[in-house]
Amino acid sequence: MKKYIFLLLLLFLALSPFIALADETTLISFSGNVEVKISKDKDWIPVTERVEILEGGAVKTGVDGAAVLLFPNKSKVWLKESSNLEIELRQLSSNKLSLSQGDVKVRIPHLSRKETFEVKTRTVVCAARGTEYTLSTTESGDSNTWALFGEITVEFMQKAMKPIKISQGHSFTVDEIGEKVKVALLTKEEEIKGLENWDPGLTSEEKQKELKEKEKDRKQIRDLSSDVASNEDAVKDIVIKVKESDFEAGRTLKDIHGNLVRVDQRLMRPDEKSLQFFNLVKRPEYRYTAPTTYAFAYNGPSTVSNRLDLFQANISFNSVIPDRIEDWPGFFSDAKPDKASLVSANRTDASNIFVIAKIFKYDSTEDKLVNDIRVIKDAAADSKEVLITGKTNFIGLDRILRVDISDGGANDGTTNISGIYWASKVEACRGCTDHFEIKGDPSFYNYRADPYRLGNNSTKDIIWNATEEYIINNSGGIRQVTDFTSTSSDPFSILKNAAAENIMYVKKSISNDPNLWTSNDAVRNDISNADFLNMNTNIDIVFIPDLAVAIIQRALPALNEVSLK
Repeated sequence: MKKYIFLLLLLFLALSPFIALADETTLISFSGNVEVKISKDKDWIPVTERVEILEGGAVKTGVDGAAVLLFPNKSKVWLKESSNLEIELRQLSSNKLSLSQGDVKVRIPHLSRKETFEVKTRTVVCAARGTEYTLSTTESGDSNTWALFGEITVEFMQKAMKPIKISQGHSFTVDEIGEKVKVALLTKEEEIKGLENWDPGLTSEEKQKELKEKEKDRKQIRDLSSDVASNEDAVKDIVIKVKESDFEAGRTLKDIHGNLVRVDQRLMRPDEKSLQFFNLVKRPEYRYTAPTTYAFAYNGPSTVSNRLDLFQANISFNSVIPDRIEDWPGFFSDAKPDKASLVSANRTDASNIFVIAKIFKYDSTEDKLVNDIRVIKDAAADSKEVLITGKTNFIGLDRILRVDISDGGANDGTTNISGIYWASKVEACRGCTDHFEIKGDPSFYNYRADPYRLGNNSTKDIIWNATEEYIINNSGGIRQVTDFTSTSSDPFSILKNAAAENIMYVKKSISNDPNLWTSNDAVRNDISNADFLNMNTNIDIVFIPDLAVAIIQRALPALNEVSLK
């Protein structure tokens, strides 16, 4: 059981053993005149390259300077020109910074309840988790903060004044003696100034570019959830929920067809007993090109604008997941899962979401998650693997993700979700084969199709779950074995130029007769070009290893201590 649960963890981590854990704060980027004190007893020195800063160290920027600090818990602090920031305390669960003058932007991930991250000036202390805000101060002590995301707790150096909370979209100012306090809504100009890209060395136009892209992303997300906007509970559970991400990563590259692709990944804890991973793939324009002669038939439009594809994995447990990710490996070695879902989807519009999914429920007798007919029919006792597919809207998608789906009772593969069907794996006859497969060598590609029968009813149609898998580089080219075995590049550089692409279809069977599947070629000939339910599209997901790398940076030391026995 320990090994099985650990393998489920790898679904989220995609474990890579090459990345080491950083222990100190690192100045990762700078421009102009920037100086650092490596530690409290060191002298100021000019910055010429990335540098680690210990507890007691400090950073100051000149009139043309800017810098970015990265902390081990993935918090980031940007310094603008003429700023002076000291790292007063740097411990595993506590970070305390002191800003004596200047402007900083602070981005803090979703910390555990025991972790703290504070930035103080002469008049106030700002504390937050899962938050982004700016903080400015003068040498005399006037302080100003803008809450861009989340909520900030502000404590006053004058202990007589009670702490106050500043919510997202508000500003807070206090004078040098900490008496004149003002809270107001952020103006549009302040919001833009705070949200723009603070990375060093950017022009004014470059600072605004990312903000414009984020606004476009927000519009896409609003469009995705528009049909359930009136249902608050449904919206909260829908896959595109980004406000509480524990880890996030993204990359822009080309897919195997040559299309420009943006991949965004997030690993979240939507509640104390669950993990949620999603991989959102956005293409301004999608044009399909068959990568090889083995590819399955694509029946969609020649060009699709603003295409969105998604993979999401959910898993819930019978006990509370630890706040600290370093404690996860030990937790997973003993925990028992409750249910899980693996869902791939393509959105044509808000009411037409093409879904291919597998769902799992915990079986106490076997002490494991199962994906057989018991997940769709509680009273059934059949070990055949189950596939969920069809077209639905966001409410239906949300129900599949929550494993809130069952047989419709008509014995034809329909379910209690309109437009969604279930099918069970078909067993091949003696001397026959139960799937089609072509593997690339030395190129990294794999074509496979597995047969399923609607509703586990021998009188119903067979459908083929057809999949194309590729390992590609950032230019969309198929990687070769030698790209990984005959290189002097470090593993991290290799991973930065590698991605996986998974193209999925549900095809009709021409014969509906497993007795004809006597060879790999015979099986391929049974896979129709026509799509089940006339879907006329595919699901085309690009995966990147970036999120797994970020997680391993935190979890590797603890993973080394976990037994897989």
